Amino acid sequence: MATYFADPYSSWQRGGNENRNGMIRRHPPKRTPVAPSMAREPQETIDETDNRPMRVLG
Repeated sequence: MATYFADPYSSWQRGGNENRNGMIRRHPPKRTPVAPSMAREPQETIDETDNRPMRVLG
């Protein structure tokens, strides 16, 4: 897996990352207990985030 680290104090390199993190944070509310029966929910979040069209990519 390719890993990318932004340079310190280079906010323009983190814009897409912060946007994606914000989309992921909308799904489970804070302090939600994680139970084995919730195994499907993270995959749904991942699928929705990965399949969302991005303006940058056309």
